[in-house]
Formats: sequence, C-alpha cells, structure tokens
Amino acid sequence: MSTEDVKNTLLNLVSQFTTRVDDDEKTIRNLEAQGHKVTWEQIQEAYGIAQRILAPTNQTVYEAILTDCGIPKATEKSNRWLPVTKLLYGRWNSARTEFVLNRSAEKYACSFRYFETNGIPASGVAAYVEAFNDPHHGAHLKGIEAADRATNGRTKDDAKIERLKRIGLSRVNPDIVRIKRPDCVPTGKQNGYLWFEVEGDEIVVLGYDEIKIQQFDQLALRKGRKIEADKRAKADAEVDAIASGGSSSEVSQAA
Repeated sequence: MSTEDVKNTLLNLVSQFTTRVDDDEKTIRNLEAQGHKVTWEQIQEAYGIAQRILAPTNQTVYEAILTDCGIPKATEKSNRWLPVTKLLYGRWNSARTEFVLNRSAEKYACSFRYFETNGIPASGVAAYVEAFNDPHHGAHLKGIEAADRATNGRTKDDAKIERLKRIGLSRVNPDIVRIKRPDCVPTGKQNGYLWFEVEGDEIVVLGYDEIKIQQFDQLALRKGRKIEADKRAKADAEVDAIASGGSSSEVSQAA
C-alpha cells in the first residue's frame, strides 16, 4: 500500500469518527430534550397532586402530615405552595426518624404559584412550560420561576439561602487565605478550582479548573451551613454549661 493510500485510509477513519461525533451530539441533544419533557410532565403531575392536597376539605389532615414531617405551615406572607412541595419531594430516611428535604426541588413552589396565579390548569402544565419563553425572564421552568420571583419577591427560605452563601464567602472567616493570582489562572476569571499537592509546609498549585456558578454557589452554601451549625453547637454547649452550673467562659476556653 502506497503512502498516499495509507494517508487516505487514515483520513477516512477520521472522517468516519467525525460523523460519529456529530451523530452522537444530536442524540445527546435529543435525550436532553426528552429529559426536559419528562421533568415537565412530572411537574404537571406534582401540581395536580398538590392542588388535591391543598383542597379545603383536606386541610386538617394536611396540617397533621406536615407536623409529622416537621415541615412548617405556610404563613399569610409566604408561598402557600412551598410546604406541599417540600412534602412531595422530601423523603423519610431509612430508619424513618427524619424527613429529609430535597432543597433543589423547592424552587418548583414558585412555578406552582405562577400556575395558580395565571389560571393554568394542571392538565395543561407540561405544554405550557414547553411553550413558555419570556424575553425578560427566560424559557421553560427557569423562566416561569424567574417571572414568579419578579412578581412576588424572594421568599424567606430564599433570603436564608442568600444569607448562608454570604456567610460562606465572608472574608472574615479564619480559614480564608489570600494569594497572588498564579499564572495558571487566566486573567479575568472570577472563580474556579485550584488543585494542589502539599510538600512539607508548602502547597504546590498544579493547575486551575473552571467552575460553574451553580457549583460555586453550592460550595458557598455548604460552608455557610457548616459555620452556622458550628456556631449553634457552640452556643448550645455554653447554655448547657451554664445550666449545669458552669460558665460560658469555661466552655469557650475549653473549645
């Protein structure tokens, strides 16, 4: 086989693979679209169930279920769809000693409020979400959520999450370390990952990776929650010490 034949053979393999990549990307996009439709259909069913649960004839039983799960009732100023959303997407742990909330699903309460306000029947929710596209707020569920928040403002839970994020990002935290921007971090980047190894008392930064803003927010939120939990645990220990005849200063020194 001549050099030219070998070249053509290899180029043909490359061409075939390029076609495969294009086909795979189309398949992935189709699967993503199907996944979105599954979510929209799930939201439609959830909204219908939530409507039934919130029926006035079920109020007494509904409130009893919320109490069993440790879910606070909605107040006059809060989103009445939030508790039922927590109920629908939460789960009891394996020992059935704690009802574990699915925080990422609580945003659907905004969509449910929007559907109610705008008179969208439960049977038409999936089609409505698919067609929704607002020039200011965006498309589909995210757009609906944004439109609802623009009308109703942020809920108490939203405000708490933002507060915890600010705590996690606070520069007064004792574990904050400032370093000059390494060359591996592109100019203009606002956040990301630095990965490193420890050599003796030095940290050797080996590289940089980008991070999506959602991931960044989750890291800040996780740290904020830990800080808050640690502060509460310390405060509880001080109160227990006082109750048992000690003093808060003794606990602080021991800590």
